[in-house]
Parts: sequence; structure tokens; C-alpha cells
Amino acid sequence: LRASAEGSKPSLLKREPIPAAHQCGGHPFELVTFTKPTYCGVCTQFIWGVVKQGLRCALCGLSVHRKCATTARTCRSE
Repeated sequence: LRASAEGSKPSLLKREPIPAAHQCGGHPFELVTFTKPTYCGVCTQFIWGVVKQGLRCALCGLSVHRKCATTARTCRSE
């Protein structure tokens, strides 16, 4: 939550749009903050960071590093 400039009411953080390069293999990837330890579904390495560490497919839930998104397998939900 983030306090708005107009008042003290917090507002929800909005998801940043993902460039077209991250719409790969039929996956509509969204930039996300993982709240528990998460491993990349492509390279199997740990996804490091505090906020907005990686991408998750809105359809099948595949979690990946940004750099691994272009090599992700075809989305299973299609």
C-alpha cells in the first residue's frame, strides 16, 4: 500500500505494464512480487529480489526471471 499525495488514505500499488517482449510463447506475463521463495520454471534457479523480482503467467502460473521469459515453453492453458 502506498499513501496518496492528496491525503493519508493508502492506495493499492498498480502493476506495471509488461513490454510486448514479455508476451512470449502464448504467456501473458505480469511483473510480480513473490512473497515466498520462488524458482524459475525455465532455468530452475532461485528468483532473487525484494520487490518485482520476476514474471508470472496470468494463465498457467509459470514463474520466470525476466531474462528467461523469451525461452519459456508454450503456455499449457492454450
